[in-house]
Amino acid sequence: MFLFLLLASCYEPCSNSGSNVSGQTPETTQNTQALASPDNKGDEHIDAHFSFEETLQFVDTELSPRDLLKQLEAHAHDVSSFKPVGTSSIVFRVELDNDLRAAFKPSTDTRRSSYQREVAAYRLAEYLGMANVPPATLVAYDRQTLSKKLDPDYRDIWKDLEDQLIWNDNDQVKGALIYWIDEMRPAEFEEVSGSTDWQQWLSLNANIDPEVQSLAQDLGSMLVFDYLIGNWDRFSGGNFKFNPSRTRLLLLDHNSAFGVPFKDKVHDRVLKRLKMTQTFSKTQIGLLKELDQKKLSALMQIEHNKNLLLSDWQLRKVLDRRATILSYVDSLITLHGENKVFRFP
Repeated sequence: MFLFLLLASCYEPCSNSGSNVSGQTPETTQNTQALASPDNKGDEHIDAHFSFEETLQFVDTELSPRDLLKQLEAHAHDVSSFKPVGTSSIVFRVELDNDLRAAFKPSTDTRRSSYQREVAAYRLAEYLGMANVPPATLVAYDRQTLSKKLDPDYRDIWKDLEDQLIWNDNDQVKGALIYWIDEMRPAEFEEVSGSTDWQQWLSLNANIDPEVQSLAQDLGSMLVFDYLIGNWDRFSGGNFKFNPSRTRLLLLDHNSAFGVPFKDKVHDRVLKRLKMTQTFSKTQIGLLKELDQKKLSALMQIEHNKNLLLSDWQLRKVLDRRATILSYVDSLITLHGENKVFRFP
């Protein structure tokens, strides 16, 4: 059986009600976003927050994730049109100047703070040296702009959209603006491997074809990343894709990460996925070791104010899961040695 099928079977969505792993009561997030606007270009990061932005190159581009992020921030309000493209939630495809496209995930009555999780996930991914999570920044659009620039084919549903969006006192809706990837392919792993060897890619004794080396590394790094951010939703449909050459994975949709609460049942299933890999990126694990409370808080800082993207409870849970990952990796190193465990750079 292909590893994809194994992974897909490891989770059944469940509600966010009930007890959490530690038994603590989650703290309510009361963060106010500093958002991109004509006078506030928004989410400008302190360079020291990130590790090696100059050497990262986003999949199938010649630009670093940070360069793509800067383009998004510079053109966030140079909007030509908003086109609704969401299926299970409200998402707009935004046409921007400079031939840019982005997804806008707004705050809605059913997903009030999910957009913050998208930005938080991107920042952690970049910190960990992952160049396959689309850059995301905070933004706000006013009611008049959204209405006026809504794609004409969707004007008849504007009222319904308007009623679901959460408008602030300035008549704006906050959200995440996310780099749009035009060309992706369904992640059907059997089309790449053509055999059950796929299941063995992340095992200690795997003999990996050089043609799938990068893909195997992306998969292993994804399993680590998803456990770190508590992302149970990767395999529920379309949340990761191949690039056109089917040599890299692109990781999408992180609005279900950093769950509050994070139930035991969900945690165990995401942990089971993590343990499907026995080999790791030495760079990713090295950076994870350096991630402490101070660095994590700095990563989650909202520029221009003292608020964070995540609550104290969510930050603590990230650090708890970090400790679990490092303990698991250390146990494998003790048994098998670094050379086998750190298969990937």
